Amino acid sequence: MSLLHIRLFGQFAASWRDRSATVQEIHLPRSTQSLLVYLLLNRRQLVSREVLVDLFWGNSPPEQARSCLSTTIWRLRRSLQTPGGAGSGYLLSTPEGEVGFNPASEHWLDVAVFEGVLTRLCTQEEDEVTPALAREAEAALALYTGDLLEGYYADWALRERERLRLLYIRGLRRLMGWYKEAGNLEASILCGQRILEKDLLREEIHRELMRLYAANGQRAQAVRQYQICRQALQRELEMEPMEETRRLYHAIRQGPVSVWTMAGSRPAEPAQLDDLLQNLQQVQHQFQEANQRLEAVIQAIRALDPRVL
Repeated sequence: MSLLHIRLFGQFAASWRDRSATVQEIHLPRSTQSLLVYLLLNRRQLVSREVLVDLFWGNSPPEQARSCLSTTIWRLRRSLQTPGGAGSGYLLSTPEGEVGFNPASEHWLDVAVFEGVLTRLCTQEEDEVTPALAREAEAALALYTGDLLEGYYADWALRERERLRLLYIRGLRRLMGWYKEAGNLEASILCGQRILEKDLLREEIHRELMRLYAANGQRAQAVRQYQICRQALQRELEMEPMEETRRLYHAIRQGPVSVWTMAGSRPAEPAQLDDLLQNLQQVQHQFQEANQRLEAVIQAIRALDPRVL
């Protein structure tokens, strides 16, 4: 029996896979692929045809838009027939015209595995995370081979991309703390490095790495981490590191530092208000810059082909 195998992280890829490890790629026209991807990302619910028409063919005359949707659904059903030509059962529909992907069908979806494991990890209390769950989380994080649906710029794709990127970072942050508690500083450091690969402006991660490096006997690397943090903030935000980060840097330079030194686990005190306001300003600046970059990309796409967006 063939299994539908779909990857949404990085570039979209779909294939049939059987027990003999034979792989048969599935090639879909862009409109059919987009519809499938949207239904997969909304696999927990059925979607009305009106919503799909407005989403994908909103600029077309109503009659033409409905015809395009019907044709695309027909093509998708044909594409999701098993290699032997049997009916797939991958698409659901109702007499009211709702359409959806069948979550009970025989398939493997990287996003579903990723989201299921990491949601479980992040909703557990830290002391309830087991080594088995940590291993599952590492395997799920490995599925994140790139941002969701690279090359897609529709609003619904961008929203899901950011949501799953944040879940990726949140999962790494939880593992980072779990490994530190377990005394596995090297693994904790690796998690922090992977977070910064996605978001170099996370100053709290720079601080945590500084503590971990110092506690692991790598004081020079801890100092270097501060410099990386400072350069990134100056380059992107034209700002200096927070006072808490600077104090930690000077403490590391003065002598041995515990992994718990200035860990920032206490509730914020009034004296820390300036630091918190500075952090808020950094986040606001990042948000504004991200919006500007997004608008530039959208305008460039519309200039090339107004039909895409």
